[in-house]
Amino acid sequence: MKRKNLLFILCGVMIVGLTGCGKTDKLKEEDNKKLTQEEIVLSEDGYLKNIDTNNFDLNCFENIKYHFDDNVFVSNDGTVCLVDYKKVFSKSKKNTLIIDSKLDGTVYGAIKKDSTYYFLTDKEMLKLDENYNFISVTDLVEMNNFGFRGSEAIVGIKKIEFDKIFYTSGRFYVLKNNNLYIFSYDSSYEDIGENGNKGYTPYLDKYKVDTSTINEDIIDYMRGNFFGDVIITNNGYYRKVLTNKEEVKRYNDVIEKYDFVKLKVTNYKSKIKFLSPNHVVFENKIYEFVPEELREN
Repeated sequence: MKRKNLLFILCGVMIVGLTGCGKTDKLKEEDNKKLTQEEIVLSEDGYLKNIDTNNFDLNCFENIKYHFDDNVFVSNDGTVCLVDYKKVFSKSKKNTLIIDSKLDGTVYGAIKKDSTYYFLTDKEMLKLDENYNFISVTDLVEMNNFGFRGSEAIVGIKKIEFDKIFYTSGRFYVLKNNNLYIFSYDSSYEDIGENGNKGYTPYLDKYKVDTSTINEDIIDYMRGNFFGDVIITNNGYYRKVLTNKEEVKRYNDVIEKYDFVKLKVTNYKSKIKFLSPNHVVFENKIYEFVPEELREN
């Protein structure tokens, strides 16, 4: 009798379990049906997390002339907007903060060092004080926040010719004839080339970023410290990914191979206001990239 009761209980548990699993699968299927086709494509590209935009001024992502990673934006009229996707600014009580004063001229770079924002223009180096007002930086040690001997950055940049210059993840890159190069402004300032010869040039193979698989005009580049570099072309979005992942998992002597792969969301390029390795602003929504190892199956 006890065995019969036990079998009955086990069968009941199995039935409930199977029913529960079926219900879970059905719920997942129903959740997927709620997603738009654009959201499905975004998720396939890894932009899975939908960020609440109530505390964002989405005007920050309009008319972008310069951006430095996805935290500092400068619009066509010189308006500067700071963005923090995790915490709000005390002054604005939002995740975005629009600075009252505007920047003039060309902006080469912007970086947050500790709690201070620094800007490098073609005229000078500036920083935002505690009240978010622009003030000139003249102290040579403080100017090195743009790197070792950062006080010479402006001079170094002016000594070379380039089509575009990018400042991303604390480093300068220059674009020349649709080729991308790491730029060392220290060497440029000293005018030291190969073997100690005069006439430094950043356009050497040893400085070159391999973009050989991209046969389109490069218009933007952002380093991704953990999530893969992103290149934006006149015709799409590309992310640097590990292309031999299965071999790396299987063998202990396989060298990792990386390449730029076109994102599927390129098909909705007209709806994208901004895309970086970490975030994408799609129409009036912001999505955060989730690394593959952290995604739910």
